[in-house]
Amino acid sequence: MRYTHTEKPNIALRLAALLLCLTLFSLYLLSGLYARYTVTGTAADSARVAAFQPTATITPVEQTVEYVYGKANVYIYTATFEIKVTNPSEVAVQCQLDIEIDAFFKQIYGMNDPSFTMFTLNEKGSTDKTALTCPDPLSHKLTPSCPLGTLDAHDTVGTTWVFKINLPQSTYNGFFGLDDWDDGKLDMTNYFTASVTFTQVD
Repeated sequence: MRYTHTEKPNIALRLAALLLCLTLFSLYLLSGLYARYTVTGTAADSARVAAFQPTATITPVEQTVEYVYGKANVYIYTATFEIKVTNPSEVAVQCQLDIEIDAFFKQIYGMNDPSFTMFTLNEKGSTDKTALTCPDPLSHKLTPSCPLGTLDAHDTVGTTWVFKINLPQSTYNGFFGLDDWDDGKLDMTNYFTASVTFTQVD
């Protein structure tokens, strides 16, 4: 008689191997899933201050002399200047103009009729003029201070303002003997200063 020996399968061992394979496969799937939601990057502190480069220029554009006989305190000399402000900055700015006359100009200014309009300012092309005076005996600054408006960022055109000095005959004569007199014309920029203050608009 022939006997055949057959081993019983080791169910526990096979089950452990199956569980190991399932565990490894699950880890593979999960690692792939998480990898899809993982990002990498670099960061750098690149903050900087916005460029602030507004400009202001003043240019003499005209001088006229008009002789008027038989009338009192009528101006005979006019000097006209253009004040241009631009703003190539990266921020908007407010512009404020202040004008001061020197001591000599202040002295002869005080000798004239205070009702006479010696200084005017207006935006170029506008007939709406602001009369400037110098009433304070202790100050050389013309009043009122003049806002020139707000300029947007990157405004390279800007605005142009017209500052005009009207000299009555008595004041004109006061300048007559000065050393800078040349061919009947005066360089009035020697007797006043114009300053523009720019303030960033938040």
